[in-house]
Amino acid sequence: MAEKKEVETVKKEIDVAKEANEIGVAIAKILVTSNSALEDGFQAGQDIPTVLMGSYKELTDAIEGSEKVLKEFKSNPVESASGLVMPILEAVQAIRKKAKVAEVKGNVVSVKK
Repeated sequence: MAEKKEVETVKKEIDVAKEANEIGVAIAKILVTSNSALEDGFQAGQDIPTVLMGSYKELTDAIEGSEKVLKEFKSNPVESASGLVMPILEAVQAIRKKAKVAEVKGNVVSVKK
């Protein structure tokens, strides 16, 4: 069996577009709350309200700025794509590592192992 190689990484601070990032954070929050809610199996009456209420603030922030997203992508495509994708990738990475995700706040997904 082939040995799995670790990818060498470096930390970088980047600028991201605000409105696209808010959409990414909302999607990340839905992923995180869904994953947590489904740990004991799907229970519609319990899990759906947990996911909706757990991501309500992030969803409202994303909806409020949604009309500006297309302008952001036209004027700053790299910053917009980064803002949208980064929070989602962080949430997926945390879920794949089976980490306990503490919270999605601002543009940061806080992870506890």
